[in-house]
Amino acid sequence: MVQSENIQLNPIIEATPAPFTMDAIGWKILLGILICTIVYFLYKQWLQYKRNAYRRNAITNIQKIALSSNLDLWQLIAQTMLILKRTALITYDRKMVASKEGDEWLHFLDASLKDAFFIKHKEQIMSAVYKNKIEQDFNKNEFTQASINWIKRHA
Repeated sequence: MVQSENIQLNPIIEATPAPFTMDAIGWKILLGILICTIVYFLYKQWLQYKRNAYRRNAITNIQKIALSSNLDLWQLIAQTMLILKRTALITYDRKMVASKEGDEWLHFLDASLKDAFFIKHKEQIMSAVYKNKIEQDFNKNEFTQASINWIKRHA
């Protein structure tokens, strides 16, 4: 007997595929969880956006002051330092920030920056704030950028 004659297979019977539907309760629960998660993260983002409104406002004010052509350099420095003080008072404890002035205030500002900018320019800043004049060359753009960086990274 020949082996090929012995192996006579009948055609394979395939089952009908199960239809895929989203009607099962598990899909509805998963959709609900997904929607709740998305709403939660959007809400957290909105809260973060609202909490940082004071930062955006301070940065906008500093940029307006920097672009103002009718201000002297000492006025730019004095007004920027005032904005930095107001911003710090919003974030930190009033007792801790309000009493700081001079070197102590500049060290406080530099504590949030990688590079100590404010204390390096102590004489120019103090002269602008307390004497209403600038005695040496001062890079207005660098000062403005350091102030904006402080606002972005302070806490």
